[in-house]
Amino acid sequence: MPELARETIPVNMEGIPKRRDRRVGRCYELAGRFQQDNQGWILVHADLYQSGGPYAGAAIDHAFVEHEGVVFDPVLAKTMPLPEYYAVYGVTHARKFDARTAAGLLLKENHWGPWGDPGA
Repeated sequence: MPELARETIPVNMEGIPKRRDRRVGRCYELAGRFQQDNQGWILVHADLYQSGGPYAGAAIDHAFVEHEGVVFDPVLAKTMPLPEYYAVYGVTHARKFDARTAAGLLLKENHWGPWGDPGA
């Protein structure tokens, strides 16, 4: 179970590969599967802007999940306080989906995302 500060967040991590190379490039799928296994979480499709590294300044389409002020990033396989995650990764254009809406869009669109108008 991921830990945040002194509190353990009860989650089902079975759908998250242990090896990072099996997570990279699969954020929409992994975030969606994580939400299916942990229904209280909200699925988020957003743009991220990193301040450093090879993608500095470029928008990156990404998916993660949130619950009660905590973000779980399925590619990083770690939790972070929501305000910190949004600040560090420059989250913009966040589109949020509860489990029922996400399941309906998955069936309708026949893919894990992104859904909706990026940048809207």
